[in-house]
Amino acid sequence: MTNATDDVTHHLQNIEELLSRLLDGVNRLCLEMQNVTENTTPSSRRKAPAVYPLAFNRFWNEYPNHRKRSKPDAYWIWHGLGLDEAMLPHVLAALEEDKRSIKWREHKGQYVEGINKWLRAERWKHGTNDGELRAPVLNQIELDAAGFDRNYEDDL
Repeated sequence: MTNATDDVTHHLQNIEELLSRLLDGVNRLCLEMQNVTENTTPSSRRKAPAVYPLAFNRFWNEYPNHRKRSKPDAYWIWHGLGLDEAMLPHVLAALEEDKRSIKWREHKGQYVEGINKWLRAERWKHGTNDGELRAPVLNQIELDAAGFDRNYEDDL
């Protein structure tokens, strides 16, 4: 009977050790999931910056008022795309082009895209709503990746 008891005790200890490892794994997984959740929190839950960058404010002020919803959401998209003062002239030129497009002018602006959609679609690069293509515009990140120096004109 001692051998049977020893075997059961040994198996119970193995089960306890396995359960302990399993719990440790579950706890680690929970912590990882919490980190993922925090890092992918919808932008609507992110705090707005104390002061918006000047370039973003200029863009925001130029966009049609009836298609603006959340300034913080638009800012986080702008920020995530790496837009800055250097890209602002291209973005504003494309926006002005879209403002003159047929789709944006007809039906009292009913077909104007929301500001977040316009940003996510990178409309300053890809074209107007009329189906015309814009001249390609590279942002500074793409220029840096291609080996172009931001101040190349200074070398001329």
